[in-house]
Amino acid sequence: MKHEINISTWKRREHFEVFKNFDEPLFGITVRAECSVAYRKAKNNGWPFSLYYLYLSMQVANEIEEFKHRIENDKVFCYDKVGAGPTIFREDETYGCAYFSYNMDIEVFMDQAKTETI
Repeated sequence: MKHEINISTWKRREHFEVFKNFDEPLFGITVRAECSVAYRKAKNNGWPFSLYYLYLSMQVANEIEEFKHRIENDKVFCYDKVGAGPTIFREDETYGCAYFSYNMDIEVFMDQAKTETI
């Protein structure tokens, strides 16, 4: 589900007006993060670390409203929930694209995500 943001009263309207005509109106960052605690938790629970940190990233993205905004036909929508589309490395040393829906229940997420990586 999604709802449209009223751009005329939106506090980010001026930013939207600047960036809406960019080919890709987004940005990315690269950071160093200490993940040893998360790594141990993933291994202790039998989860692939890559899926666990993806789950944690999606959890944060779904807690921050602005991370759930999407531009569609010059309108801005806020989705109730967003997923992720990571690159998946295959056993034959090729790669593919997948889509993971976010589920607050980590066990459900892991079960669904593991079927995407096969």
